Amino acid sequence: MKQFITRLISLSIALLSISNFSVSADEVDDFLLKKMQEKKIPGLQIAIVKNNKIIKTANYGIANIQDNIAVTDNTVFTINSMTKSFVGVAIMQLVEKGKLALSDKASSYIPNLPDAWLGVTIKQLLTNTSGLPKIESGTSLISPKGEEASWSLVKTLPVAAKANTKFQYTSTNYLLLGKIITNVSGKKFTDFIAQNQLAKVGMKRTESAGFAHFQGVIPHQARGYTYLFDDELTTIQYEISPLLRAAAGMNSNVKEIARWVIALQKGQLLSEASSLKALWSPAVLESGKTAGFNRLLIAF
Repeated sequence: MKQFITRLISLSIALLSISNFSVSADEVDDFLLKKMQEKKIPGLQIAIVKNNKIIKTANYGIANIQDNIAVTDNTVFTINSMTKSFVGVAIMQLVEKGKLALSDKASSYIPNLPDAWLGVTIKQLLTNTSGLPKIESGTSLISPKGEEASWSLVKTLPVAAKANTKFQYTSTNYLLLGKIITNVSGKKFTDFIAQNQLAKVGMKRTESAGFAHFQGVIPHQARGYTYLFDDELTTIQYEISPLLRAAAGMNSNVKEIARWVIALQKGQLLSEASSLKALWSPAVLESGKTAGFNRLLIAF
């Protein structure tokens, strides 16, 4: 799923954090308009954050090509895997409440997991180092029979690797994290995130749009597009299963995400400095190395 999503040249959200330099509005606009033309991006939003303040926001291009609707402040986009950031903060909020620890076994909070999964920790789920098998195949679940069949099937598959020995991205990890948040908090993970993050930051558009991905009827939602098929502009036809919405279900806009980032950095969502440090620290594998999607996260 990640490989597919990262190849989507769809309506995108750009969030640029600037800390040590300033740039004029004209330079930003010129840069983005050039990149939009090069990458064939129909439309996007931008928020520039400097010293925990939003210093520039702007909208560019078209949110809905079919109906020629421009991107505006009201436009919301599917944010796909950025959803995982909100799930990570939710887990750390539960850690701060003393409800769980990152070193806890996932099986302590989710009953009837396979024996091979029993030693997997919450931290390993968060960092995609659990070694669990994938419940997704491309953008679909592994069983054409749906969610329950896929959940049953993935629990019969062999693990892909011993826990904490390899980085392997899979939505299985965040499916389990969603279940843990629900079971520990006594609320649906979507409600827990809405109440403890979105409402606190005043993310009304995000809260209203929810976790419906492309399935729900969401006012002012941008359409998704890709050039993946024969290099022709195509409307995205895939849908994230509700089972995987903790991995990639949310809709938001850039102003509200910028406010969320500021709130997170200023300690308004997490009260302990160690919590934010834990979120920013890469996991160290059994080998002593780190691993991720690119060379910035890989220690050789």
